[in-house]
Amino acid sequence: EFIDHAMVYTLLHHTDPAYPIALCRHDAMTIPANRDAVNGYREARSGPVFWRSSGQLNMRYTSRRQHIIWRDDPLTREAVAALGEILSERSDLILRRRLKPGEGILCNNVLHRRDAFDNTLLESSNRLFYRGRFHDSLISQPASGQRACARVQ
Repeated sequence: EFIDHAMVYTLLHHTDPAYPIALCRHDAMTIPANRDAVNGYREARSGPVFWRSSGQLNMRYTSRRQHIIWRDDPLTREAVAALGEILSERSDLILRRRLKPGEGILCNNVLHRRDAFDNTLLESSNRLFYRGRFHDSLISQPASGQRACARVQ
């Protein structure tokens, strides 16, 4: 399941213009330090839910209840609750796709939900999963204003 984060931002703004502002604060959301990390200690990471970079709206969000700390003020709590309602109640905005063997998705960091993978549903219990992490957007905005795909090598 996928949903366009720009639509979510717009709906949140229509609910209350103060909500996206609260979620744009640099300390709106904190992922606590991971002292048990297999690959070493990771510091706590705080940041906004929504921010703009190179003119593009970005979003970082998790609906998990554990290992997340929200800014402790009434407006942020209301904004997070409203965001949760939008994500759970606006099924008309959700793109659903069950991937078949050999299929994949290449996209910018998009809001998504996924179900746990069940190997028992396959004839073979082998699963190959590639995950790439790129620091450049798949979509770039050239000076002409026309959208063009970012170069992929």
